[in-house]
Amino acid sequence: MTTVFTEFGMRTTRLIPGRCEWNHAKLIEVPVIDVVTKVDPVGYWLSQSSEEMKTNCDLMKVYVLWQVLISKSDDDQQHLPWVLQVTNMKDLDYIELLEDLADLFKKVASRCYFVDDILRIGNKMDTAKRKTRIAAMVDAVNWVLDTGDQVVYNKIMSAHDHLRGLALFTFFYQYSFLLTKMGEECCTLTDKVKKHACDKCDKECDRKKICGNVAFEKEQYISAVQFYTAAMQYSPHNHILFGNRALCFIRMGDYWNALCDGKKAIVLKNTWPKGHYRFCEALFLLGERERAVSSNKKAQELCRYCPDGIRDLVQQQSKFFSDMEEAAGIKVKKNSKKKSGGEKKIAAQFPSAEESKDNKDPPSKSEDTPDKECTTECSAEAKVCTENVTAQQPKKGKLKGKGNDSEKLRISSLKSETQRTPSPGPSQVDLATVQDTVKSLVREAYEALNDKRCRNAEGIFSKLLDMLEKCDLQSLNLTKLDYLVLQYGHAIALLGIGQCVELVKAEHQFKGIIQHHSKEKFNCLAFYGIGNVYFRQNRFSDALNQFIKSKTMVNHKMVPGVLTWPTTSVVIEETRPEKLQVLLDNCIEECKFPPKPDAICRYEQCLSLPKAQIYFSDPDFKGFIRMVCCQFCRVEFHVCCWKKMKAMLYSDKNDKDFLKYTCLTPDCKGLISHIVIFDSIAQVKCEFEDKSVKKKEPQKSTVKHKATSNKSNKIKYENKSERKKPIEEECVGNPDDPRKQPREAILSEAVGTNGYRVKWDPLLAQVLKKEGLIKCGCPASFPSFWDSVCVWRIISQEKLEEMERNSSAQSFSKMKSFLTYLYTLHDRVKTRIFLYLLFLQKEHITVNLHDWLLIVNNKGLEASVEFRDRNRERLKHINPEAVVNLWNETYGKNINYMITDCSSSSVFDFLTSMNIEGFRCFLWLLEENKHITSECGLEKELEKYFQEMDIPRGQVPKQSFENYNVS
Repeated sequence: MTTVFTEFGMRTTRLIPGRCEWNHAKLIEVPVIDVVTKVDPVGYWLSQSSEEMKTNCDLMKVYVLWQVLISKSDDDQQHLPWVLQVTNMKDLDYIELLEDLADLFKKVASRCYFVDDILRIGNKMDTAKRKTRIAAMVDAVNWVLDTGDQVVYNKIMSAHDHLRGLALFTFFYQYSFLLTKMGEECCTLTDKVKKHACDKCDKECDRKKICGNVAFEKEQYISAVQFYTAAMQYSPHNHILFGNRALCFIRMGDYWNALCDGKKAIVLKNTWPKGHYRFCEALFLLGERERAVSSNKKAQELCRYCPDGIRDLVQQQSKFFSDMEEAAGIKVKKNSKKKSGGEKKIAAQFPSAEESKDNKDPPSKSEDTPDKECTTECSAEAKVCTENVTAQQPKKGKLKGKGNDSEKLRISSLKSETQRTPSPGPSQVDLATVQDTVKSLVREAYEALNDKRCRNAEGIFSKLLDMLEKCDLQSLNLTKLDYLVLQYGHAIALLGIGQCVELVKAEHQFKGIIQHHSKEKFNCLAFYGIGNVYFRQNRFSDALNQFIKSKTMVNHKMVPGVLTWPTTSVVIEETRPEKLQVLLDNCIEECKFPPKPDAICRYEQCLSLPKAQIYFSDPDFKGFIRMVCCQFCRVEFHVCCWKKMKAMLYSDKNDKDFLKYTCLTPDCKGLISHIVIFDSIAQVKCEFEDKSVKKKEPQKSTVKHKATSNKSNKIKYENKSERKKPIEEECVGNPDDPRKQPREAILSEAVGTNGYRVKWDPLLAQVLKKEGLIKCGCPASFPSFWDSVCVWRIISQEKLEEMERNSSAQSFSKMKSFLTYLYTLHDRVKTRIFLYLLFLQKEHITVNLHDWLLIVNNKGLEASVEFRDRNRERLKHINPEAVVNLWNETYGKNINYMITDCSSSSVFDFLTSMNIEGFRCFLWLLEENKHITSECGLEKELEKYFQEMDIPRGQVPKQSFENYNVS
């Protein structure tokens, strides 16, 4: 029995099979498809519905990986799949690279540009010319980069050259072939690639599998492996067989074979939690701990719609972390009896929660239940087979020491799982007692949370949630929202603990609320919680995105309303919209201006990316090394990054040998004179200093004094007086000048207290100088202007109404109050928006005011053109994820100019092609969100723009800047 996956050979094999290889099935009658005209493969592919496209993407992925993992050397063994074994991590790297590329294609499968490029690159790779193939490889790498998935791109580029080339060649060559073949035959893989099996094959597979289950119950793992292998001959596409056999290999200690079978199960069904569980366990037991943790995280994302499987994977992740902490020397609770390392991990991890329903039956009964009539026959066959392999099994009488300990551990783990079985519900227990217990626990939990006793609160919430899982909420007068509030409290308690493992659990719990409880409108609190998790991890940019999402939902009134702790009248403060708004504003302000990092890792392939900043307050802080040269260059690395870099480039040196070594900063010719190593508790672990290296202080320029005569002094005094006149007439002033008017004193005070922490704004000083012109040039009734001021967020509607009530009957009284408010804000962006909105009211303002606003507007547009021309390269490095949402929610909405594509190249094209007025609005957005400019090196250029470039000086220019208003 085989499947038609073997039919899509390398351009030479047939597409339709003949008969079952076990002669159980008849010939499959397939109608002949007459192709009259050739169809464009790209057009045919894009003509499918989205669901069909996703299904075909999954089938293409399985086909390509099947070609890699099946040995084709023996035609007589075609019915024995997965012969090729993964014997080292390079084989696994190759398979996972192909998986990542296949998943990447699934994301962009509906976009014509990427599909067409796959065909073009695949045809290039098919040629025999070496130069063409090299060019195709470059195009393939660029294709991955253009998709915008930086993670996959970094993984591709960090792979070995041979491995990268082989993976790219296989992916583009095979996908090009499949897309072309489907277009030529006008038939998708969903129609062609089907599993052909007969009743006898299915029945025989079930019998063999039941025999394997019986052998597994008797702990005869070698026999179980033989039965599962025999079953695979009848159903090679059955992912459950590979998962069961992987479990047997783990129990036998054969972790490499377990790794192979776990990966095969994932390839066949990547949403099956057990396959991921076996694979991650085998990785961890092989010593690949970091890789096991990352694979576990990926598995949780793939299996997020399977609650039971997610629970098992989360428990596995927690055990991974605890084992890693124990290996690192952190004190943990130990059992009184010592246990062997490998068997201890096996006993701790198996059985999983999903298997605890029936521990000795590895397959999931919900997925596959054997027929009762086959059970007796299979048991007899299993008995005969196990008698033949008794010599291969270890004798129980000789199992002492480690073997006995392992058996006891397995039994103890079974008992612990049995103890977790649900207790009788409220129907068997006094409901009044349960309700009193719940009320007491809720009160203790929120009191502990308010007192910052987070560990106590976490334990109480956990106990409370476990209790409610076994009870009927309605019988306890509780609702689903009450249970959700308790989950939120548990996540807040984990967040308050602040350790690495607890923060990961809190993040997972908040994400679970978003995924499974969106109807309760609890997402704004969940995003706020995730933002706090990232904030505790000092990931300020990621935290800012979460806080902005939460604030957007609050602004749109997508909130659950004011909530209380269940069974009490105590209000949860953050559920009050006004309180949450204040909290979010404070958090956003802190994330926009994060504290200066204690160090920055300079390793190009930093293991902690995307956060290269190092803070002593990091939950996972493990120390760093700092090197200072005689030119005062300071270079720092994470300890793990430094060890990796030293092993690759300086394997013959120790840390002290780097004294008097050339500075690691490019273009610096200084010598390293000082090395400091900080340990995991922020204490100086080692310090080396070479005082023989002379530190070169920066030279100070010498001032040469010259003797001057009375005549020259008089000339200097006259020239100085002449220079003072235009300065006094100039609209730009200094706020510290005591000769200024009282309103300038307001500006001077605002410089020190404004929220944006900017320098003195020359343009605001010009507004102060032209205050009389502005007040007299505006009409008494100005409704369109005041409406636009609120829309552009210069002032709130409530503040404007209050200002109007306090204003007198004079025509310019309201404008006077507004200008005073603008001086107090001292906001560079809001000042420019105010002038821009006033300029748009040219039909209602006086000619003199319009002429001055025309000078200001034209100067701003001219400066924006110069800024864009000078900083094109830096604009390419802007993070699109941090920009798109902010732009669309603010300026894009106001000027009706939205960004629809989030890729880096599309955002850059958008910035370079948009009209100059829109680009000026983008510069205002960058000024309001300075964390974006810090990532792409635009801080100094932006400061120069606001302090010098867009400040009008001199007369009105002759030419008009209307030509800049069109793209």
